[in-house]
Amino acid sequence: MTDKQKFYLRFGASAVLLLTGLVLEQTGGNEAITICLFVAAYLLAGFDIIYWAVKGLFKGEFFSETVLMTISSAGAFAIGMYGEGAAVMLFYQLGEHLSEIAADRARDSVTKLCDLRADSVAVIRGGETLRVKPDEVAVGEEFTVKPGERVPIDCVILSGDTSLDLSALTGESEPVFAEVGDNISSGTINLSGVITAKSLRLAGDSAAARILSLVQHAAERKSKAESFITRFARVYTPVVVSIGVIIGVVLPLLFHFDIKEWIYRGLMFLVISCPCALVVSVPLTFFAGIGAASRHGILVKGANRFDKMANITVAAFDKTGTLTKGTFTVNESAALGVERDTLLQLAAAAESVSSHPIARAVVKYADMNLNSVCLNQRGESPTLLRSPRPMFDKKELTNIKETAGKGVDCVYKGKVLVAGNAALLADFGVIAPQVEAHGTVLFVAYDGKAAGYFLLGDEVKANAAKTIRELKSLGVKKTVMLSGDRNGKAESLGRDIGIDEVFAELSPSDKYDKLQLLEKATGDKGAVLYVGDGLNDTPVLARADVGAAMGGLGSDGAVEAADIVIMDDDPYRLVIGIKIAKRTRFVAGLNIALALTVKFAVQILALLGIATMWAAVFADVGVLLLTVGVSVVGTRVKV
Repeated sequence: MTDKQKFYLRFGASAVLLLTGLVLEQTGGNEAITICLFVAAYLLAGFDIIYWAVKGLFKGEFFSETVLMTISSAGAFAIGMYGEGAAVMLFYQLGEHLSEIAADRARDSVTKLCDLRADSVAVIRGGETLRVKPDEVAVGEEFTVKPGERVPIDCVILSGDTSLDLSALTGESEPVFAEVGDNISSGTINLSGVITAKSLRLAGDSAAARILSLVQHAAERKSKAESFITRFARVYTPVVVSIGVIIGVVLPLLFHFDIKEWIYRGLMFLVISCPCALVVSVPLTFFAGIGAASRHGILVKGANRFDKMANITVAAFDKTGTLTKGTFTVNESAALGVERDTLLQLAAAAESVSSHPIARAVVKYADMNLNSVCLNQRGESPTLLRSPRPMFDKKELTNIKETAGKGVDCVYKGKVLVAGNAALLADFGVIAPQVEAHGTVLFVAYDGKAAGYFLLGDEVKANAAKTIRELKSLGVKKTVMLSGDRNGKAESLGRDIGIDEVFAELSPSDKYDKLQLLEKATGDKGAVLYVGDGLNDTPVLARADVGAAMGGLGSDGAVEAADIVIMDDDPYRLVIGIKIAKRTRFVAGLNIALALTVKFAVQILALLGIATMWAAVFADVGVLLLTVGVSVVGTRVKV
């Protein structure tokens, strides 16, 4: 029998005994039998509460909820209020159980999202396929994934194509097509074809493991409201116990009131004042908010982040991969002083060491064009036969260095090769040629001379303008773009999507300095949001009041440094996240106000002798159930 089944059996038996006792009490039944029924109902419902209360007293915990409930219910028995005493314990247990169910459901909404890990991997070793645990797969090993199986490790497809279910990562149920060369994250489900893939990182470092770790630790970071309630309960509970003693003992002795009547009022005061509605509902509200955000593909690294998300007044964005798709295509290339094939080979050699979207686009462009030239010279179709010669010899690449926000430099065939922006070329004493066309420009320099450039285009994300527009409707007073791209390109994009202010041609340290200025200008009146995706955004994400990373294309460093992670790289998720944060904070405040108002009102009635123990039970258990319901339902938002 499970613990839940045992509880239902015990609760049901206790409720039957209580109801039977109440019927006998109202119909003039045998008093001794009635009392026995109430005592049996009381002990059956609350023996564990009594046990923990006694154990707590021995540990010096004099003001816990279990102690309060045991004193108040036992006191009711002592003055002959047997039915009320049993009812207090029974309904307290019911309230605790229902709040646990609500908490479990909120937790399930998170853990279901994070049930991403595969049990085994069909790894290929020595020409054989072996089933091993994901933790046993090394970086670079090949494995297969069949339809219906979960992708076990972050990988790149080597052969085959398929449709993938990304709903566990992004909250979206629409399948996504993937083919050879595409990177796919662990936790996604293979829907159609058999694929062979190569692992890109260890299982413990994969997307699924990282997400699970983030969510497991999210509830540990308390919001301001939760921290307030924890401190409040430490003071509140001893104060109300003292007041209860004054009502039930001191006042009757001083003013010769009816001792039984005032003890009853004091006990009611203790039941009413039990802080469980506050202690349970506020953390549950924030956990429900984390769950609601998770269902929309937004991972929030702690309840404390909700406080700042709800107070964002300035939103700053990186450009590439954040407001744009980050999937570059080369629109134009120009060789300067070298053959075009030589430019392509140099660019491919330098960019082959980088995983940046620009680097991947240039390598792909060089590969396609070099092969095409070679095949056409042989009079054959480029689609039928690829060139047998490699674009470059990797053994001739040495002293490789990648500078975040600038590009790559290395030594190739004994000479310095540079591929990056104008600032990187200037570091090597090379003046980059002037390029007037709008777009992202990658310059190539070799042996101290400019060899040419590539002009790349990057498509704006569909929801970028909508995101900026709706952020302003949510109270964001200023939107800013902090980009390493050229002025013309960045300013053009900013105008198109409605950004208020654009700062371009920034290095990572420049972005950091700009963010500090934004925070200083904002002061204590609001919070600054920064949204980015690259390794170069890591310092800024860590510095911002709220750092948001794109979890799909984003680097591991960006994801780790951020406060929230957008799993499908859709910037509109920020709007949804802020709406949930605002709603969560409102619901938490509403629950605090609701609980204190009801409790205060019933306390006054109890002191005046108007309320009964049943009203006290409602003020405790009823308010608990009411606030729990508000927590679960109130954090849902329409999108």
